[in-house]
Amino acid sequence: MALALFLGVAGVETMAAAVERARLADGDRAALVDKRELYLEALPRRGEGLITFSRRVTGSANHAAAVGKANGNPKRLLAGVRYRVPFRLVPAEGQLAVVRALFPGDKGGAEDWLHRTRGETLETVAEWFTTGPSALSSLRKRNKLGSGRLAAQTTLRIPNEILRAPFRARVAQAQPAAPAAAPKAQALPPGVPAPPPTLSAGPPTAPSASAQVQGTAVEPAAGPTTAAPAPTSERPTISAGPPSAPGSVAAGEAAGHPQGGAGSAPLGNAASAPAAAGILQYGEDAAGKFAIYPLHAGEALYSGVVIRFTGRLQSEDVRAIAADIAARSGIADVTTIPIGFPVRIPFEVLLPEFLPASDPRRLEYEVEQRLAGQYKNEVKARGLDGVTVVLDAGHGGIDVGASMAGVWESLYVYDIALRVKRTLETETRATVKMTTRDGAAWTINDRDVLPFSRGHAVLTTPPFPITDTIVGVNLRWYLANSQYRQAKTVGSSSDKVVFISIHADSLHPTLRGATAYIPNAAGTAGSARKNGSAFTSRKEVREQPEVRFSLKERQRSEGLSRDLAERVIAALKRGGLGI
Repeated sequence: MALALFLGVAGVETMAAAVERARLADGDRAALVDKRELYLEALPRRGEGLITFSRRVTGSANHAAAVGKANGNPKRLLAGVRYRVPFRLVPAEGQLAVVRALFPGDKGGAEDWLHRTRGETLETVAEWFTTGPSALSSLRKRNKLGSGRLAAQTTLRIPNEILRAPFRARVAQAQPAAPAAAPKAQALPPGVPAPPPTLSAGPPTAPSASAQVQGTAVEPAAGPTTAAPAPTSERPTISAGPPSAPGSVAAGEAAGHPQGGAGSAPLGNAASAPAAAGILQYGEDAAGKFAIYPLHAGEALYSGVVIRFTGRLQSEDVRAIAADIAARSGIADVTTIPIGFPVRIPFEVLLPEFLPASDPRRLEYEVEQRLAGQYKNEVKARGLDGVTVVLDAGHGGIDVGASMAGVWESLYVYDIALRVKRTLETETRATVKMTTRDGAAWTINDRDVLPFSRGHAVLTTPPFPITDTIVGVNLRWYLANSQYRQAKTVGSSSDKVVFISIHADSLHPTLRGATAYIPNAAGTAGSARKNGSAFTSRKEVREQPEVRFSLKERQRSEGLSRDLAERVIAALKRGGLGI
């Protein structure tokens, strides 16, 4: 586990739609939204990121962008939260299960599929069940329908010849499809030299570090990590963003939204964009555009390419993208990649700063960076006089966070937060606020092995024992913003309020050191509000139940946070800590 300081934000809540749901196996749901859109609502497995989740539920990691869009483009999937998968992306068996759950009266026959409508249009029925819009005339003819609207509770006959495969009566007895053939190596783009012959190095002896063996870049075995990633449901908007990574700090209000998405940007030890972008070439093939990176001596596909150029940190995401890149590049064995091999990185997974200078996504990124970069924190305070520091220890209560050999993240980050609190209060003039407490006092246990406890509570009014991780996450967010407003009422300027969330997360085994997460102005638009007695009974929620931020406020938050984060990372480097 590595020290992590987080500040993040969550996505925008939207107007509620009319949704009908039905239960499926494994806790999943079938959903009919506004009588026109079908979804599979699936639970992510522990440690799954968007790419691995999409690969599992749709059969292809290429659908990650579409799945992300259907869910507000979350930066992180939360445990216990179901995410929508558009019906068209669901594999055949899943589509059949969704339809049977929501339309239990539907059935297939020798000639027709019988569908009982519930208010959807004929065009929608054609989209769900048939080969395309051209089937509309066949539907009208088979059911003797005119050009008017389709009445609800109509039994439609859908001819087998226009049915898509999942619903054809004869498909029910079909044998499972043969597994897809292994991807073939693709030809190198023009101008790219052929790589030297691969020298077999065998499996590496150290599973968590790259090595150089006989001129071959050796990749660690892609097996499971020792510690599972922290449950994602705990992340508050003040600590949302990619999980389990080292570090985040921010100044000013916790400019985000309650749990439900993300909008954070990592700031850590990766090579700077200008230095790395200069060593990338670009090409295009039948599968689309890609960047070309020649693997250097001592580099591995996981750390030297995936983590560096895509920004993915979770073990499952790193392995999934590494597998996709290997297939795209014609790499049969990631443990034996020759030095100088031209690795192809698809544009869709590249961080924007590594795209070509003329790419719209990079141009947008650079504009955002310039706008946020105009804000710098030039406040000077002798001995931190007038500065308010809001400290948040990640997880707690029923959510222990990352766990390894009986060591709970929640216990040790809370201990760190208490020690930071004591240091600030005894050695500076800063005012320190905590978001949680274990017990009735700020007790520091001076022991190497901390006692187990699930007694953490969010310090709202009244306090909330963390028995529900999602509610606890959002109440921390409301509390932190309430503490921010309180600091301003007693004379502290917004530039003198700092929020820090401390985590010790489990990421890909090749990752070490500290990373800071800051709010991303582009990902924090809109407004947010939480309802329910757990929220409305708290004073901090009633103070300001709905929050929204202007573009200028979001840019300022990102700029000030980036400035502070850079200083924290620099201080860690100078002290040789967490790097």
